[in-house]
Amino acid sequence: MTYKLLTVKKYLILFIFIIAMLSCSKKKEDKTESLKFTIDRTLGKKLILPDSLMIYAPFSNYLADSLTILNSKYKVFSKINASCGDCVQNIKEWKKLSLEFRKYNIPIILICQSTDDFGLLKYTYNASSDFSLNTHFFLDSNNEFLKLNTFMNKSDHFETVLTNKKNEIILMGNPTKSNEIKNLYINEFKKE
Repeated sequence: MTYKLLTVKKYLILFIFIIAMLSCSKKKEDKTESLKFTIDRTLGKKLILPDSLMIYAPFSNYLADSLTILNSKYKVFSKINASCGDCVQNIKEWKKLSLEFRKYNIPIILICQSTDDFGLLKYTYNASSDFSLNTHFFLDSNNEFLKLNTFMNKSDHFETVLTNKKNEIILMGNPTKSNEIKNLYINEFKKE
């Protein structure tokens, strides 16, 4: 009797494991379908910029003005959580990328949101010259940018977009985190 009970328990555990694995793969498929749906609905749409954005230019080498950005054939927009230490530190990656994108005259526009009144961002950039960057910081105190562009909340992959002159989204993905995405961006620049 004990042997039968042990065998039943083994089969029950195996059955639960199989159900759990099937459930995980179903969730993964659903998530992939959801991401694909978001991409299909977003590409070609206009990125909306709120009027409430404020420029933050802590660097002496801040080169571009709003007219330069407005007239650029392409623009890279990325949402940055300025209350997150790792996110603020990752802006160094944007510095490296901005040097590479500069030869194509592509402005990188970092739109920062914060829960700490941008204290961490301002402290970090005022305290260290290692972070000096010739890109554009825009502070979004009311989180309007995300409210107007809700697709960016769906996945970390959607927090960065490449737009054309009319701010229509051409590509989605963060070129600082993937060489494949960076190459897609560069290939798009070279088309012009």
